[in-house]
Amino acid sequence: MSTPPRPPDEPPGEDPTRIQSTVPAPAEVVEERVVYEDAVATESEVRSLRRWVAVAGIWAVAASVIAIIALLDTSDDSEKAADRNRVTNEQRDLSQRVDTLSAQQRRLAEETDIEALEKRLGRSGEETDVKRLEQRLRRVEGDIVDAVEGASDAGQSADELDERIDGLSDQVQRLRRQQREEPAP
Repeated sequence: MSTPPRPPDEPPGEDPTRIQSTVPAPAEVVEERVVYEDAVATESEVRSLRRWVAVAGIWAVAASVIAIIALLDTSDDSEKAADRNRVTNEQRDLSQRVDTLSAQQRRLAEETDIEALEKRLGRSGEETDVKRLEQRLRRVEGDIVDAVEGASDAGQSADELDERIDGLSDQVQRLRRQQREEPAP
């Protein structure tokens, strides 16, 4: 068999019937974010929920404090001093609780933690990372429940204080009536 004649622009030594293969250059690696179709809530939804729960808790505490102050303004002057001391103590306690709730909310919403989770999920889709994320999400949910319960406890404390103040007011009124009814010696 003879080889076909080469065209004039083809270098000698190469077979024109040979197919040249080209290997494509390596593609640029792009980091992808894994999205689960059946996810209960996204990170941004959880973060938003945490913020709103904390805001609702703070408003509940503030409303309770305002109600206590308004109730105390209607009592007698002698009772006001003792009640104000109690209210001041309760306000201090409620303020500490609000500060604790705010600190928990800030701790939970740290962007560095969320970014680290996003990087880990982007680097690997291994089950262990997903399980760790699920565990962390459960802890966050537990922290949210604790924050809501803390706000509820603050409201309950305010209600208990209201009941105690009402009881003391009733006792003072009974004692005054008794003093008016008893003859002077």
